[in-house]
Amino acid sequence: MGHELFCYWKGALNISTTDTRWRYSNSLQSSRLEKAPLTYHKEVACITMSRTTLIVFVILSGARESYRRDGPAGLRLAFGGYNGTYQIEWPLGQRPTLLFRALEKYQGGKDIFPTYFSRRPSKCIEMLLSIVNGGRDNSNKAVKVAFAGRKRPGQWLLRFLPKGFNTQRAAPDVYNLLGGRAHEVDLLCRECLNDDAVMCKDARKLQVPSLEDDKTTILYFGEREEMVIADCLDHLPWSPIPWSIHGGMKDVVVAYALPYLAAYQQPLARTLAEAVNIHSLALQHRGWNPEFIHESMAEKAASAILYAFSRPHHVFPGPS
Repeated sequence: MGHELFCYWKGALNISTTDTRWRYSNSLQSSRLEKAPLTYHKEVACITMSRTTLIVFVILSGARESYRRDGPAGLRLAFGGYNGTYQIEWPLGQRPTLLFRALEKYQGGKDIFPTYFSRRPSKCIEMLLSIVNGGRDNSNKAVKVAFAGRKRPGQWLLRFLPKGFNTQRAAPDVYNLLGGRAHEVDLLCRECLNDDAVMCKDARKLQVPSLEDDKTTILYFGEREEMVIADCLDHLPWSPIPWSIHGGMKDVVVAYALPYLAAYQQPLARTLAEAVNIHSLALQHRGWNPEFIHESMAEKAASAILYAFSRPHHVFPGPS
């Protein structure tokens, strides 16, 4: 796609450019928005948007391709996300046009959710590209690790490659395009093992999904790789909205962490319920419905934890 495209939308999209947080709402009242003159394209008022900005929008909204048609006249694409739909038309020999239609589901006083959620674009991008970035491990080394994708059924060795993210095909290019530094990222790669390979007794083993439905992959890894996975789990970011997460990353962290999480599901459920009661005023300040906070939120948070660990395959299905 070209470096720039025309964009016009129905509904409102708030973008805060000063604190790396983007938010979606029903009004354009933020004084922090940078203003620019509109451009008229085919008698419609538009803005020009870079390819990089469009990619970030698609990542933030968890959009998935729903329609594609190539022909002599050009290309048509449609993506559906939780915040709206993106329709792209690229006539042959002309610049592409994007129409964004925002979803208007908020019902004022009837909705228990806040009018908007703040999001960090950098973390959404990293989770989609399988990167855990944040903090330092026990040896004071920066944690910046990527995970290899799913493989065919069989036996595989999970191996730690320092600064090895650039060996991947597409993800490093996207990461660099969106402002990252792929050469700084370590990699947990997967090496194929023969069927008759014998692993040492101390090797850990995980059973994870494969590229083929109803078939699994066996991952073996050593002590160093286990420490890297544990560090990644300590630094996974949180989000108030479900986001896309790389399938290979999700398979490993869920398979490794689920037994430990299940062992502490009751204390964790109680902790979340208590946190709701302790921080009820802060939640109300963020826009949550006060009646929902005091009557249902604590029980709902605890039940979500108990349900997640009793039905992990329903809560953590395949890559998203």
